[in-house]
Amino acid sequence: MALQYRKRVRDAAVAFLADPDTGFNPALQALASTYGILAFPIDFTAASRNFAQCFVEPDRVEDSRLLDFPGVTVYTTEAEDVGEPRGIPYFGAVILAIDFYVRLREGAERNTEDLMDAVEDAVLLTLNNPDNVWPAGVLFGRKSKSVRMAVQPLKDGFHQLIRIESQFGSASISL
Repeated sequence: MALQYRKRVRDAAVAFLADPDTGFNPALQALASTYGILAFPIDFTAASRNFAQCFVEPDRVEDSRLLDFPGVTVYTTEAEDVGEPRGIPYFGAVILAIDFYVRLREGAERNTEDLMDAVEDAVLLTLNNPDNVWPAGVLFGRKSKSVRMAVQPLKDGFHQLIRIESQFGSASISL
């Protein structure tokens, strides 16, 4: 039996982010006028050029050619089995990271805060949606941390990364 405690967290979060009615894209679109930004869509399918389930060092993302900008990666950074209760193969915390890379053109770097605020809000609104029904064995603890990296120069502009990490409880279950 595969434990899949990390995979179930990632799969559920990606499904909520990709939802065409309540996911990231409609949330960002709804926030665009509030923040005075242009919303951008993310294609959350496996064939997408702006979405991947992997970790890339932020200063290597352009060289990796893994993503087109804007781009997002989803991955788990940590998992910690607490060892209790006995008889369950895994019960503990999983940290999910969502990295958004946004490309900026000349002059746009003068105010990146509004765009990054809107991206952060859209992700948190999506994950915290009270209508979300998380799968069995996945508990969203609503403990999240957002970190913005400095604007980085690229060959034809700039990019900025915002990383949103959320803590989940996860337990192995019989499927």
